[in-house]
Amino acid sequence: MNDGQRRVNGFDGAGWRAELESLNPWIRSRSPAGERFAAARRRAGFRRYALGRVPWNVWARAMCVVRQTLEASGKWAVEEKTSDKLLPANAETELWLATAQTDLRGFWFKQPSDFSNFLFPGDADFDHARFSHEIRFGNAQFLGKATFTDARFDGNAWFSGTEFAGPVSFRNAGFLGAAGFNKVQFFASTEFYKSEFSGTVWFDRAAFHGNAEFADCKFADNAWFDRAKFHLNAGFANVAFSRDARFDGARFSGVAGFSEALFAAIARFDGARFASESHFDKARFLGETGFKLAVFKGPADFSRTVFARPAEFAATRFDEKSDFSSMRAEQIFSLANTRFGEVPSFVHARFTEAPRFDFLSIAPNVEPGGFLRSTLRVFRRNAGAMRDLAERYRALKLIAIQSQDREQERIFFEGELRARRGGSDNLLSWRFWFGIAYELLSGFGHSFIRPFGWWAASTALFFYYYLAKHFDAHGPRYPMDTASWLWASLKAWSVDLLPAHAKFTLAIEALPPPPPLTCIAGKGAPLISALLLSVEKAVLFLGILPADKANQAHACLYGTDASYRASAGGSALVPAIPDGVAFAGIVQALISAVLIVLLILALRNHFRASR
Repeated sequence: MNDGQRRVNGFDGAGWRAELESLNPWIRSRSPAGERFAAARRRAGFRRYALGRVPWNVWARAMCVVRQTLEASGKWAVEEKTSDKLLPANAETELWLATAQTDLRGFWFKQPSDFSNFLFPGDADFDHARFSHEIRFGNAQFLGKATFTDARFDGNAWFSGTEFAGPVSFRNAGFLGAAGFNKVQFFASTEFYKSEFSGTVWFDRAAFHGNAEFADCKFADNAWFDRAKFHLNAGFANVAFSRDARFDGARFSGVAGFSEALFAAIARFDGARFASESHFDKARFLGETGFKLAVFKGPADFSRTVFARPAEFAATRFDEKSDFSSMRAEQIFSLANTRFGEVPSFVHARFTEAPRFDFLSIAPNVEPGGFLRSTLRVFRRNAGAMRDLAERYRALKLIAIQSQDREQERIFFEGELRARRGGSDNLLSWRFWFGIAYELLSGFGHSFIRPFGWWAASTALFFYYYLAKHFDAHGPRYPMDTASWLWASLKAWSVDLLPAHAKFTLAIEALPPPPPLTCIAGKGAPLISALLLSVEKAVLFLGILPADKANQAHACLYGTDASYRASAGGSALVPAIPDGVAFAGIVQALISAVLIVLLILALRNHFRASR
């Protein structure tokens, strides 16, 4: 064979194979797909392991160099499939992958075994293997796929510091002793589906760069995942933790799935971070539960979850939608200092003991917004969303009532009424307009400044009306109208009250001095009489103005009716009250009654909240 035949595109195929055969003499005259090849590879693997770590790693590094030769020449060609298995696209790649594989499938390790610091250049197959004593893989490196499917670890299994560059499978594995996976780097997908851990297991500070699947696993002893990092999805659906489970400081960058998980003892997620969706729906927490200082940046689902012992979400943060609907808490449930970015759902939630909502807060400007925003929403077509929002606020209000937290009750009550606008309440509903009036007049029954301000404003308005009617009844006797007279009087009083230097400024625009007002009939002052009538209607239930004085005030303002004769010798005044004044008095009495009731209600709610 000449040099041209041996080299193709600069790649010396024969030389490359010769180098591979020098490292693996057993591959001569064997096809990578044949059974004889697999049997020979298996025997060679046992012999290398028996020689120890140093000879093994010399071979492994040499195999990596052979692969690099393929890659440098462009002859390395694989097809990546969804099953995480690399399929060779040419003969050279197929030969290297088959030769570099470690095949200890089904082997029974009857003595303590130590693979610490071993380098596995290709796939490593430990499926159905059994380790009767302690096994160590600490700081080992798996450059290909590693499978321990159905493996049995009768003693302790230590993988601390190990690096798995390819996919890992511990599917249906059994760990009868302790298992240490702390600080392990899983660079591809990881599967522990249906594995059973009888002893304590450590995954603290482990890093899962691919999907991590722990569904249906059983942890009989303590499980530690403190500060573990899950860069993609983490699946813990239907997992059973019989003892303590700790995820303090863990980071979940993808979906965190704990649906239907069982936490039979203490469960801690203090300081954990959930960057995407988190699912704890139908989970059962039978021991003390802690999510203190946890952060949920994505939607959090705790629907139909059971908390049998105290559960604490103190200072937890939920940035997006959080669902606690139909959950059940049988002991103390605390959301003290918790912050919600959206209105949480506690619809149909049940609490055996009053929950703690101290200083719970919902982010500002969330739906339904303030007065203007919630009112204008009636013109949008989102009735279903608003009805759901109102239901969530109503559930929170009921919880606050159970907790006797008056301040939170007030906040959630306001949110419920605002959310109903555009939902169950529309422009044709009396409840819509009642809610508008209730908020404007009294801040939903919790502001005593608003009804008092409206009461004072209505008293002043009706005072003006009663005085204006006096000007109308007096005809041309006054050279100016009511507004001009009041403005001129106000400026005149200001000149008397302000310092000398201010009088000059006011005098520039001073109106002519207001003429004195005189009674049409009887004695008194029209200005005082109008004020007395307005105040008398404003505090109608006190009866502060005697009937004779009221008649005198009416007569002063509007005169007497000559067609009537008073009884008792005709000495009493019979005022001629205009129909407009009489009707205005009735309207003012009704308005004042409503405002006084709202003022009393606000004072009552204030003192209830302060207790």
